[in-house]
Amino acid sequence: MPRALSDVFKEEKNKLENQPIFLYQILNVDNAGTVLYLANFDEDIVFASNTYSKFPIAHEKVSEDSTSILNQVTLKISNVNRLIEGYLQGYDLRGCEVNIVLVFKENLANDDDSLKDIFFIDSYSSSETTVSFNLSSKLDVLEVVLPRRKYSRLHCSWIFKGNECGYSGGETQCNRTWQRCNELANSSRFGGFPSLKSRVVYQ
Repeated sequence: MPRALSDVFKEEKNKLENQPIFLYQILNVDNAGTVLYLANFDEDIVFASNTYSKFPIAHEKVSEDSTSILNQVTLKISNVNRLIEGYLQGYDLRGCEVNIVLVFKENLANDDDSLKDIFFIDSYSSSETTVSFNLSSKLDVLEVVLPRRKYSRLHCSWIFKGNECGYSGGETQCNRTWQRCNELANSSRFGGFPSLKSRVVYQ
């Protein structure tokens, strides 16, 4: 079932030039409810009353099965200051929830102008410089599979003329690309994320 996006979020994500930011929440890292708030950005970010510290962190690898359900994401975090290593040594972190939140620099005031995906730490490896987490959308303990939506730059995920697409003109075909959506003067309803970096596909 498609997730509801605010009109402001839709408008911002369809711009070719803006500042998308990924925020990361790592929950209960010490078994006492502590949450790490980290931002893949060059300055601290305040969003939804929480301060996300600027930190070398990014998710890189996305894999999916034949039904396009997300299986795993690789999250890499700097280990230079040993912050994450300390939590690994003390609390292991496997099974911890990780939330990845997409926001835009221009729209941080409204909590609804965001898109959040929920994962769980399945396994990890570490070196002197980097900690790599394998994140799964399935928490095996609860046997729950969470629905996912692919984040593609120039490909629309909506069904042509469906409710999310909203196109009501006379054309009968659409290849669901950014270019075609512009040709149909329907780019405000485009279901992709053209402002995201081209080297990464998010899901």
